[in-house]
Amino acid sequence: MDILIIYLLVAVTIVFLIACSVGLIFLGGMIDDYPVENEKPRIKGLASPRPSTKIAVLSAWILTIPGIYLVIQPGTIAFVIGLVTLMGVLLFLGVAFIFSFAVLKSMRGKGKEDEVKESHVRTYPLHTIPKSNKYSGKYQ
Repeated sequence: MDILIIYLLVAVTIVFLIACSVGLIFLGGMIDDYPVENEKPRIKGLASPRPSTKIAVLSAWILTIPGIYLVIQPGTIAFVIGLVTLMGVLLFLGVAFIFSFAVLKSMRGKGKEDEVKESHVRTYPLHTIPKSNKYSGKYQ
C-alpha cells in the first residue's frame, strides 16, 4: 500500500480521536454535573461519569499508539492488526459518544414526564359507535 495513504489514514484517525476525546470528556462532565430532581446527592468516585469517561478515553489512546505503530510497519500482518486495532478504537469512541448523547437526552427528559401530554386518539360518544351483527360480522 502506498505510504501516503497510510499516513492519511493515521492523520484522519488522530483527528477523529482528538475530536471524540474532547467531546466525550465534555459530555461526561455535563452528565456528572447535571442536576436531577428527587435524587440523593451523588457520590463522586471512579464510577462517576467524569472520571470513568477520562479512563475510557485514556485506554483508547493507550490502544491507539500501538495501532498506529503497527499500521506504519511494512509487514502485512502487522498492518492488518494495526488497522483492526484502530477501527476498534474508533468504533468504541463513536459508540461512547452516541451513548453519552442518549444518556444526556434521557436525563433532560426525566423532568418532562410529569407534564400531561394531550392525546390525539379520536373518541366517539357511546351512542354513535356502530354495532356489528355477531353472525355476519357486518356493521349495521
